[in-house]
Amino acid sequence: MSKIRQESSEQRVARLNEFARSRHPGLVGVEVVTCEPDKVVGRLEVTPPFVAGTGYLWAPVIITLADWLCACGMGPNIPEEAAFATIELKAN
Repeated sequence: MSKIRQESSEQRVARLNEFARSRHPGLVGVEVVTCEPDKVVGRLEVTPPFVAGTGYLWAPVIITLADWLCACGMGPNIPEEAAFATIELKAN
């Protein structure tokens, strides 16, 4: 029988933030604050480089935030040996 990784929320958050630090989510400053099986909270400081010419947050930044936090939420809900990939995500 498959088992789900057992770790505290604090351990999970620390592991995810360390993993992302040198990857795209970390490079743009996404930080996981809470990661529970039914709730993920993250934050991203909005700075001028992330604002499009329209004055709104640039869509790829929103996609990065959404994609990474969704991925983080999968961890506590799938068996340790399972894998997944996001395959469709759209923003207008």
